[in-house]
Amino acid sequence: MNGPRTLWQLINERSLKGDQVDFGNRAMGRFCARYFFKPYYRSLAVIIIISSVCGSGAFVYSWATQVIADDIVQIHSGVSSEHVDRLPGIVSEGQVMPVVEAYIDPTLPGESRLFSSSSYGPADEQVPSGAIGLSNQLDTRYGRSVHEQMRLLGGIAALLIAMELARHLVRYWVQIRIIWIGQAVRFRLRRHLYTKMMALPQIYHDRHSPGQLMTYLFSDIQIVIGSLSSLIKVVPTSILSLIVGVVIVFVLDSELAWLVVLALPAYVVAYRWFRARLRVVNSNLREREGRLNGHIANRISQFLLIKSYHRESRETADFVRQAKPILQNHLAASILTSGFAVLCGVIMGICMTGVLWLGVLRVREGQMTIGELLMFYGSAGYLITPATHLAQMFTSFHKVRVRTNRIMHILDEPIMLKEPAVTVPIPHGPSALCFDNVSMQYMKGRPAALDGVSFVLPAGKRLCVMGPSGSGKSTLAKLACRLYDPTGGHVQFDGIGVDQFAIPELREYVGVVSQEPLIFSGTIGENIRYGSEDAPHKSVIAAARFAQIHDFIEEQPLRYHTPTHERGLALSGGQKQRVILARALLYDPKFLVLDDFTSAVDALTEAQLVDSFKSTLRDRTTLIISHRISIALECDLVLMLDDGQVVQFGHPHTLLNKDGPFIDLYHEHNKRAQTA
Repeated sequence: MNGPRTLWQLINERSLKGDQVDFGNRAMGRFCARYFFKPYYRSLAVIIIISSVCGSGAFVYSWATQVIADDIVQIHSGVSSEHVDRLPGIVSEGQVMPVVEAYIDPTLPGESRLFSSSSYGPADEQVPSGAIGLSNQLDTRYGRSVHEQMRLLGGIAALLIAMELARHLVRYWVQIRIIWIGQAVRFRLRRHLYTKMMALPQIYHDRHSPGQLMTYLFSDIQIVIGSLSSLIKVVPTSILSLIVGVVIVFVLDSELAWLVVLALPAYVVAYRWFRARLRVVNSNLREREGRLNGHIANRISQFLLIKSYHRESRETADFVRQAKPILQNHLAASILTSGFAVLCGVIMGICMTGVLWLGVLRVREGQMTIGELLMFYGSAGYLITPATHLAQMFTSFHKVRVRTNRIMHILDEPIMLKEPAVTVPIPHGPSALCFDNVSMQYMKGRPAALDGVSFVLPAGKRLCVMGPSGSGKSTLAKLACRLYDPTGGHVQFDGIGVDQFAIPELREYVGVVSQEPLIFSGTIGENIRYGSEDAPHKSVIAAARFAQIHDFIEEQPLRYHTPTHERGLALSGGQKQRVILARALLYDPKFLVLDDFTSAVDALTEAQLVDSFKSTLRDRTTLIISHRISIALECDLVLMLDDGQVVQFGHPHTLLNKDGPFIDLYHEHNKRAQTA
């Protein structure tokens, strides 16, 4: 019982997102319209028309079967021509023409069952009960000569060969065209999605792991384009074939056609039952894959930490724990898809068996010829096949629907940092930074990171922001750069709100050295040039000298072409910080943010950086976040934060003469220096 019970639980799993899951019908429609129908509507119209016509060409084989059976082989129901020749008054040389009424007595054995009405006399009552009349069983048309039959057969063969040649050539063109459109859409979609990811605010990337975004950018797009390409080829062809097949079977035999048509609701009922379960399975599968990719990306980036704590086996077990439900979702999807295909095959088999059974009875009763039965049976098969294809395509449809919903969710994500309707020119030189009662709350229900912060940093001056961890120092720096917009108050440069400047101009005006040194794979020179690719080599060297990293670079065999490897593994923490400092100085911003940029450097290097402050930071407004008293004493102003609020603000030497956290920090620093 455990096996069937587990299987039932797999295919009836509840959604991971509860009742709030959105399967994105409208999102899929907007996606197809934006990336397929509008840009390539002419090509798609031609592809759909040609594919539909080629698909409907299969009914030509049913017509050819009827012609071959009735006009070439001349298969007739009831009796053979050998028996007909023995009937009185029937001539069978080249034609079949019943002159007298002929009967078959099924109660008599062998050829003795065949007789004419002259054997019993003219009276109808002399005919034995149960005898079957042949007047309706024999074809009254003149038979074709052998020459005519072969010529007709050759014409049909030539037609079918020409049709198949044309169909395959057209299908080849359609396939090439669909591949080209798919590649174009894939490139365009990835470009749009990557551009949107770059434009989304920092708060969005804080809430979404790189692994999930990589899944959207590569895996989801690959599946969506491949599945939609198949749907474009299969769905229109199946719909037209379904319509043509319904018309043909109703023209041939309207009563028998209802048996075929009545089988279609069975597909609908089966589709609805499987659809409800498969869309939940696909949604859960997609959600779990995104989570696992994010988990893998996070763990690989922290490989040193895993090694340090000997967590390899535990991480492997954790990976298996998260991967197992994905395998189960794949299994459930395969079971549902295969089960639906089997059910469709059963429905089709029952329907075709009924068609064959009733068709044979109609042939025996003389209501249709064998050729017409063969044509009806073939047409019914071609009619049910596209219906089966349409029903089975719902698997791909739900995969596409779930993934297009995710993709469109990113593309429709509002950019919270909106460009102003009317922009104000950015200042050309250093400007004063003003925080006016600024508050920042990342998420509702959580404490504010900043609460009512107000201060003014004059143009060209240096401000050191200090405070315990979690006091809001990095948040303040991010607001000054407009990586976020405050939830309250105003951030201004020279009295103009930062939200009034064009974002590209603001990014060029502001430079950031982040707390975590971010190094790309490449060379040291490429990392310094990032953002200033056109800068001459002399400027690169000058920036490296100011950042106290030039001497180290010159000691390397490849100098500025020295590889940094993944995440800068070839560099120490302090070397990384100096490289990104050189990058920011080469960028030459008029407003510079240094977020704890000396946390990983030694005392000698820190002293050298402090000595170069006056020349390095000349003609730029600088906001420095640091825990070092030596850095604070070289600044023009100091801002002390605690729990998101300003507790002290002023010149460092003035604050040394007042009670407060700054003088306490100064004394603590001196004690550590004396005991060191």
